[in-house]
Amino acid sequence: MAQARPPSVRVPLRGLPAVLAALAVTAGCAAGGGADPARPADPMAAAAGTTSSLGTTDDPTEPSADAAPETTAGRQVPDTTVDGLPEARADAAPPTTSSGPPPDQVPDTARRTAGGEPPPDTTADAAPAATSDAPPSDGPAEAAPQTTAGQPPSDDTAEAAATSPAVDSAAVLATLDAAASIADGTIAAVVLDDTGEELVVTPDADEPRYTASLVKLLVVQQLLARDADGEISLSANDRDLMRRALTVSDDRAMSLLWDRWGGAELVTTAAAQFGLTGTRLPSEPGQWGEAVTTARDQATFLTDLGSQLEPQQLATMTSWLQGATDRAADGFAQDFGLLSRTAGAADPVAAKQGWMCCVDSRRQLHSVGVLADGRVAVLLGDFPTGTSWSEARAALDSVAQAVVAGT
Repeated sequence: MAQARPPSVRVPLRGLPAVLAALAVTAGCAAGGGADPARPADPMAAAAGTTSSLGTTDDPTEPSADAAPETTAGRQVPDTTVDGLPEARADAAPPTTSSGPPPDQVPDTARRTAGGEPPPDTTADAAPAATSDAPPSDGPAEAAPQTTAGQPPSDDTAEAAATSPAVDSAAVLATLDAAASIADGTIAAVVLDDTGEELVVTPDADEPRYTASLVKLLVVQQLLARDADGEISLSANDRDLMRRALTVSDDRAMSLLWDRWGGAELVTTAAAQFGLTGTRLPSEPGQWGEAVTTARDQATFLTDLGSQLEPQQLATMTSWLQGATDRAADGFAQDFGLLSRTAGAADPVAAKQGWMCCVDSRRQLHSVGVLADGRVAVLLGDFPTGTSWSEARAALDSVAQAVVAGT
């Protein structure tokens, strides 16, 4: 295990929300480069013996009516160029399936809007205190009840307010369980407030899940940190690959970075620095999407990101996360979970999405990020291949809505 970087002064979670606010004007950094190249249907798969995980994450092509089951045999390799650059491996096998249309999802031509307008002000206009023109009586006048707004609460009211939970975690968990059950899967979740305090934690928050594209977060963070420390020198092309790995979730860009900079060591070091006890490398070298993590580890990483990056690097990574495009490089629509139109999360949301099929006859659908108010939300979905992408997306969308509104 590589020696961990000495941690800088810990700035728990507050650093990233501050960057979110500072970048609100420029949020949504575009991926650029025109239309994304077409991608194979099941980027999960890769030819045996390859060193790059050329198919471990994104499986966007699902028949609109679930007409045919997805194949689970063999791994396939995507196109071997990234914006005209040769892929790191020359022995890549040709794709085993054709690139089909994206899943049955709403077109993403419209810009994602921030839902969840603030509730209307229900405070009544202050009424004048009751008065009487009648002369006072000889006896002491009884105090008339005040009717003006802003009256201090009684002791009983204050005590009730102090003991009332700010977050109904049980209600959020009930919604999560119901949504996951409908999709015949599970959703491991952790939600933290802007100080890192736990708001919602599912019982399976420490259970291992395949990372799919979430492992790209660790690789990009390590490269930015090492470049800032002078350990490495990133080229303009390296930075563009890193940007594409996050904004359009480009697997080919990730594979190039993994091979060029030693992805396995980057992930191992990041896990040590952040204290990610449930994060480990894939059992098959090079299949980076099959790395393992937990919901709690993902929440820890996002919370402590500001203490492991210099301000400029933190701003760069945050802007890339805020710039997630409506559609990924492989055509998969990224407007699910925290980025769904129904979630009601105010912009900007710094999020990373992940999806993968069909290792162990399962499909993964993840959505993690930092909301505009500083809350950290992690949703890791695991479903059988019999559950369609549409059903899995609906489950994550429902949970994301409950998390945003209920915490």
